[in-house]
Amino acid sequence: MKNLKYLIISAFCIFVASCGSQRRAVSPEELATASVEQRFDAMVASYKPWHTISMPVRVELKSPSKVSLSGRAYMVSDSLIHVSMRVLGFEVAVMHVTADSVYCVDKIHKLAVIESIDRLSASTGITLGQLQSIMLGRAIVPGEGVKLSRKAKNVKLTSPAADFDGWTMTASAKGAHPYECVFNVEGENNQIASIAVSIPGRKTVSCDYNDWSACEIGQIPQSLSCDFTASSKHINAVLKYTPSQVKADTGDMPSFKRPGKGYRIISAVDLFKSLSSSSLF
Repeated sequence: MKNLKYLIISAFCIFVASCGSQRRAVSPEELATASVEQRFDAMVASYKPWHTISMPVRVELKSPSKVSLSGRAYMVSDSLIHVSMRVLGFEVAVMHVTADSVYCVDKIHKLAVIESIDRLSASTGITLGQLQSIMLGRAIVPGEGVKLSRKAKNVKLTSPAADFDGWTMTASAKGAHPYECVFNVEGENNQIASIAVSIPGRKTVSCDYNDWSACEIGQIPQSLSCDFTASSKHINAVLKYTPSQVKADTGDMPSFKRPGKGYRIISAVDLFKSLSSSSLF
């Protein structure tokens, strides 16, 4: 289980790195001739509202080490992300994100990272609700809230290019939270194929979405692959979902106990530095 640290880092980095519309949805036949504005409206209209979600999840780390764990993810809209990883029925790791704090807990080695969500999101302006949207394959505009509008400030829609049958949405901003988010949207299903997030002074974070499938909250990807660099380490992690087993608005949420006596609290920086150190774990 020494590679458990990489899974915790991957989940943590995915955080550091991510309402239904009343417009009429555009049919697949209409998409072929639809304008980029109509395609945007159709994509947003496919985002069904939800309050709580639970679903099976599998985390697969490809780099810098190879390891995988299965578990379950829980979300409460705008207020909670809870991912519980288990081996042989026993909980071995937890990521618990609230509107105030982020907890990444390694129960095997009694280690925990506790960070303020404000500090972690200070450089991007991405909110907890927007992170949930990224995890579900939904477009966001940092600083503009979860609800999307093509009239939002600093949003640009680009028609299909000759070498890409989809279209592109670009959101960018300067000032306190400078960034550029580029969303490539597939032409056939009109859902996001990839996201690239660029922040000055940092390497680009990219996410690819594959195998879209219908569930209770609309379309979600069956896999989300994230590629980024943290503390000079290249990290590639994949989240795999089971859309057919998504449960929405059931109210079933797990309990969480803050790490107490017996746990060693370490910083995110120390966790990143430990990537090459087997002594810490």
